[in-house]
Amino acid sequence: RGARCGVPAMAADAEEPWHTASAPWAHQRKALDQACGQNLLVALPTNAGKTLIAAELIARILLQQTSRKALFLTPTGALARQQHAVLLRELEGVVHEGGDIIGRLGLIVGKRNSFEGSALDMESESFGRCQCAVATPDILVRALMHAELRLEDVALLVIDEAHNEAGDHPYSVLMDFFYKPLPPVRRPQILALSATPVRSCNLDDPKPAWLLAAVEARLDAPCWTQEIEGLHTPRTEAVAYDRGDESAAAAAREMLRQTMRHCAPATQTAQTAAALERLSRDAARTCWHQLCKLVDGIWAELGPKAARAAADVVADGRHAGARGGEGTLFLSDELRRGWSNFTDASIALDDPEPVRTRCKQLLRAARAQLHAELAQLPHEHFSAFPKLSAITDYLRARRALKSLVFVRHRLSAWLLSKALQAAMPD
Repeated sequence: RGARCGVPAMAADAEEPWHTASAPWAHQRKALDQACGQNLLVALPTNAGKTLIAAELIARILLQQTSRKALFLTPTGALARQQHAVLLRELEGVVHEGGDIIGRLGLIVGKRNSFEGSALDMESESFGRCQCAVATPDILVRALMHAELRLEDVALLVIDEAHNEAGDHPYSVLMDFFYKPLPPVRRPQILALSATPVRSCNLDDPKPAWLLAAVEARLDAPCWTQEIEGLHTPRTEAVAYDRGDESAAAAAREMLRQTMRHCAPATQTAQTAAALERLSRDAARTCWHQLCKLVDGIWAELGPKAARAAADVVADGRHAGARGGEGTLFLSDELRRGWSNFTDASIALDDPEPVRTRCKQLLRAARAQLHAELAQLPHEHFSAFPKLSAITDYLRARRALKSLVFVRHRLSAWLLSKALQAAMPD
């Protein structure tokens, strides 16, 4: 569609040297040719090397326009840190963390901005101290709103996960209120990246065509894609396992449920009808109910032995930030939901802190009772879930590959990691 930005077109020469540490694939060279002097939305599947395309374009523009900046935007701080590390590795000869301003690569994600190993709190200072930066769009929008940075001083704007550009997302704010009001000759070049620019599974549906046109209009960039042969894509495998003796497991589950219910903080009586005590007990019971749900959910996910271990965690009173062995245990979500139930009501009190203090006392007493009653439960009723053996065998057979195991609860992740370490110590 011709040049659509204020960046002069670069020669699309297949013989031009490639600046990244990794050698390009053919489709990456084609994508870069398409991006010469014009905005582009690159739609390629996961693991197709979209970040490498952006890295090479950043290198060429920085070498061509040393007075302007290149910004790489990601929707989250975690992704920004990941992409910052990739750019440092791929553009080792072009960008770096220290030295002169030319070529300096910064990571700007709020109070954890990084330059030469030091922390900078001011986004204005951060943007001013680098020529290339990886940042989140909300921080860039804030810097533009306070005139700490001018968008016309940016030569290239890389928008990662560009399908998020919709509604009131910071990507939308950036495009609608800062990019589009600029005259075309003063706009930065846009390189948008996405594996799913249109979220539709039915390719026969006519909607994706006009949905894609709407995405192109919002990003001011035509879409380019190419089918890639031989690209590794994840596949799904079902791992079957025998659930074992269902009746014995159900009996043990009910035994644990009854034990935890029996230890719940008591409801208020006529003698304890004061507002402080009433709110405290209501909050404590709600917290306990959430903890019971957590233990029951872990039972459904990882079986009797893991649920018993989760109940032990509850009884020990460990919470987010507390250290138990080698892992950090997480109960904060359940407790937070309990606190929120009495927050609004406690505003009527002059000082709501006594409510929280009394609630903690009630929970401490309930945990002590649970600890004593769990000690009386026979361990033989809480056998290991067959699912754990199936997971262990599956991972052991794929030792040469990295594995990610997703679970429903954060506490499940810690329990499963400990079980896998015990099952596969080597």
